[in-house]
Amino acid sequence: MGKAYELHENVYRNLRRAGTRSWNEGTGNYGSEIEPEVTDFLTWVMDQAWAPKSGNALELGCGTGPMLRWLCGRGFTGIGLDVSATAIALAREQSRGLPLRFRRTDLCRPLTGGLGTFDLAVDAHCLHCLVNKEDRQGFLTNAFRLLKPGGVFVVQSMCAPIDRIQCKEAFPGQRVIGGTLHIPAPEGCNCEGLRRIGAKDWIPTRRIEHWRGILAEVAAAGFELRHFRVTTPCAGEPAGNLNAVAQRPVRL
Repeated sequence: MGKAYELHENVYRNLRRAGTRSWNEGTGNYGSEIEPEVTDFLTWVMDQAWAPKSGNALELGCGTGPMLRWLCGRGFTGIGLDVSATAIALAREQSRGLPLRFRRTDLCRPLTGGLGTFDLAVDAHCLHCLVNKEDRQGFLTNAFRLLKPGGVFVVQSMCAPIDRIQCKEAFPGQRVIGGTLHIPAPEGCNCEGLRRIGAKDWIPTRRIEHWRGILAEVAAAGFELRHFRVTTPCAGEPAGNLNAVAQRPVRL
């Protein structure tokens, strides 16, 4: 039985066929590869005295790599990890000549094999794609273990509260069930977490946890919270959004 997040491979195959560079451009949500809110927050983080200004960066759920390339332009080298083989292939193609690496891997399972340690780790809107509690814990454990002591972890995630009326308009044909966004399952799908409601099967695709719950998960993984910002639902944005930065403690 597969994981729902493995279905991202189908999205990236469609993007490749369409000649589209990245998830944001391909889904039509923003018209650019990286949302200004994301880069504004990262710029603020890197202006802080306790944050790295350069070094080795890790992007968790890198997709085609636009965030890692943005960091590279600001002095970082690094590696991007994603579960989609097509996303990794596109990231390599688009990053030729840059000091960046990309690897296909499941971020919810223990990571091994010469990745190294990192000064900065960025969750590229991956955490909200993990709907299973154990998968989320595995993801955060990997982020903690791969950071150097004192390393910085940035989380960017959809969060509750949710405007359910806007959700119906923004995600037609989808349903929010118990704080998780579901899509209709294609014929023959056998994903973990599949739910039967009425005559339809539904696949969980986004966990829209309350922002307080996300911060609690990050703290439970061993991080020390530094700063966070929450935007609430507004026109065109049916869910809130959390930008948070935490640090792996320096043990003496």
